[in-house]
Amino acid sequence: MAKLYFRYGTMNAGKSTQLIAFAHNLKTQDIKYIAMKSAMDTREGASVIHSRPIGNIPCELIQVDDNIIFTPKEKDNPQWIIIDEAQFLSAKQVERLAEIVDLYDINVICFGLRNNFKFELFEGSKRLFELADSLAEIKSICKCGRKNITNARLDKNGNATLEGPKFQVGAEELYAAKCRKCYYESLGKYKKLY
Repeated sequence: MAKLYFRYGTMNAGKSTQLIAFAHNLKTQDIKYIAMKSAMDTREGASVIHSRPIGNIPCELIQVDDNIIFTPKEKDNPQWIIIDEAQFLSAKQVERLAEIVDLYDINVICFGLRNNFKFELFEGSKRLFELADSLAEIKSICKCGRKNITNARLDKNGNATLEGPKFQVGAEELYAAKCRKCYYESLGKYKKLY
């Protein structure tokens, strides 16, 4: 039975690295798959999924208004669909992925962020939490030793900020993964009363 999987974590937790390793495992077993990512991710070239430690794999792009409509025969009967940057998907796109799992018996595994720089769920992530058959967190550690659970956006001076556009693609120059305590402290929201 096919399933819809969601693997989530903060930036630099190794999501794309795990995705590429998973794709490599499928390839070595001669299991057909399609790799896809949101077209909103423009960092390493349009049609590649990139991992800093291990490199790139080619992928198809999911446009913002894409319905993700295809039949398995059109795509050479894949057994898996692997998606990076799933947080940028719309709720409708996630619902379509669930339909693909249920109607065509194709496994779909999505990798992405849980929440945005304002500590709010992304639309795609929210719908994946609601619909996925399997959820797994890819953990990383904050500089204080606690588990990272969000990403702070950084201004040009390296300070945490809540300003700027809703979607801004970037890496270490724009974001820092943090635990809840360090996130709120970096924004000046936590102050002890005594």
